[in-house]
Amino acid sequence: MVLSELFRACREAALVLLALFVAVVLAGGTPAAAAPCSAGDTTPHTCSQGACGGVASCVGTTLGECEPTGVSSSTCNVCGRTGYRTCTDFTVNPQSCTAYRSELCNGCDDNGNGQADEGLTGAPCTMPNGCSGVMACSASGAVCVLGPDSRKACSTCGAGGTLACLPNGAFGPCQPPVASREMSCNDCDDDRNGTGDGNPNVQEACNGLDDDCDGRVDEGGQGWEGEVCGLSSSSCCPATCASLGKNCGSISDFCGRTLECGSCQGGQVCGGGGVANVCATCAYVSRDAACAGRNCGTVSDGCAGFHACGPETCASPQTCGGGGAPNVCGCTPVSWDVACNGKNCGAVPNGCGGTYTCGSCTSPQTCGGGGTANVCGCTAIPQATACAGKSCGTVSNGCGGVYTCGTACTSPKSCGGGGTPYVCGCTPLPLYEACGDRECGSVRNSCGGLADCGTCTSGSTCKFGICKSNPGGFRSTDGGL
Repeated sequence: MVLSELFRACREAALVLLALFVAVVLAGGTPAAAAPCSAGDTTPHTCSQGACGGVASCVGTTLGECEPTGVSSSTCNVCGRTGYRTCTDFTVNPQSCTAYRSELCNGCDDNGNGQADEGLTGAPCTMPNGCSGVMACSASGAVCVLGPDSRKACSTCGAGGTLACLPNGAFGPCQPPVASREMSCNDCDDDRNGTGDGNPNVQEACNGLDDDCDGRVDEGGQGWEGEVCGLSSSSCCPATCASLGKNCGSISDFCGRTLECGSCQGGQVCGGGGVANVCATCAYVSRDAACAGRNCGTVSDGCAGFHACGPETCASPQTCGGGGAPNVCGCTPVSWDVACNGKNCGAVPNGCGGTYTCGSCTSPQTCGGGGTANVCGCTAIPQATACAGKSCGTVSNGCGGVYTCGTACTSPKSCGGGGTPYVCGCTPLPLYEACGDRECGSVRNSCGGLADCGTCTSGSTCKFGICKSNPGGFRSTDGGL
């Protein structure tokens, strides 16, 4: 009886103390402030620093760190186009307006470098007809227009012959670099007076020349040789070396005889300038001979002129002479050391259509993973993302490091103890393990709660977990907690 009375007194005192504690809390406590996150909240929450936006995730009921998204609310305007600026971390990039574009022919600084239409006007170019031009802006964009004093090479006036490109798309006669005495039937405006010979519409005159370039001299309306000079059809008016503008070698007089026009002196060559039977101080080389084995650019014709050996530009990435051979389309690749300088992974171009491999990365790093192309790196997962839905323990940041999620759990809870990793919890003991040999009453379940071990039948009393008959007057609570 003494033991049961002592037990009852202790129990009643504990109940009184518990009632006093509850009363104190209710009388003097203040309601807790609402947490920013509800339990199990996985929705990203928007946040910002200045004009730069971000996002934060919930860690338990606490909002985690604001992570930058690169988005900015700072707007910008370029040439009538509205855009926005981006952010690096939480700093606005002043030159990052999304409205910037490549330069257009619009008189506006489209790419934001302080210049308008640069690279689209003023540059030399070649028109489809081979005439030199200059780039200009038009309503349809950049076009090549006829340049001032535009000329193109021609081959009928010997070394350096050119003809004028006219605004209407036509061409002037081929002219030599320096005016000289007019020669007959050489398809060249020798005296540079704007009128070339070789025109069948020129009227034949009595001058010993083939004025209409038909192979006959001084013929009239009936086609007789010498007819315009009043000679009969059986007569022939022979040409002379002077009348034909020749000064060397042998040539026909158009009357069945051969003229000997002399020899060249002082190192000159007969026909060396590309005009037959005319002395020149150079040795003319034909295009076929000069361009043999070459397929681009221009080469000398041996007489201060040039021959074009192919297209003006080689197909990219080749350039004329780029492979080391003059006047041959080719490409010399950059060395591996140059191409891979500052890089340690992935493939990079060699400048000639091929690639070099600069190396490989070791996990968890990946090529470009840190934000720099062809450089091994790793971008860590934000802590708010890695710890989302977790309240304890450490988790990987994806780059070999770890984050600590939340704080240490309060006993009897442990991290993952409730069966969910990285969440504080407790798994109570199974009923059979908590009660053991008990058949009645309650015992602690190791998680701060109670396990019910059963109820005694009528006429018996639970005494320290065992149902006994009640001859001694035990109360039903004896032996419980």
